[in-house]
Amino acid sequence: MPKTKRAPKENIGYRCPQDLLEKIDELIEKHEFEMRPDVITAALRFYFNNKGKDPETVVTDLFEKGKFDAIIRVTAEGAVAELLEEKKKQT
Repeated sequence: MPKTKRAPKENIGYRCPQDLLEKIDELIEKHEFEMRPDVITAALRFYFNNKGKDPETVVTDLFEKGKFDAIIRVTAEGAVAELLEEKKKQT
């Protein structure tokens, strides 16, 4: 099978804060992305595609594209994990 042609990429240096790096690695562990650059590219694409839009338009666009359910699931999982972690710290 022939390889799919990808757009040329340029290597850049980027120093990522530890808290973001941990979240990126969690996404990879959950098999939502293969590699760190994939997460960063998706985040940048989302940012540039939605820059200047009001939140209602962003949510509507995601819902229409069938991506809203996945985002809600990931957000809910993250919120529950944070709540459980806070509860652990309190006991």
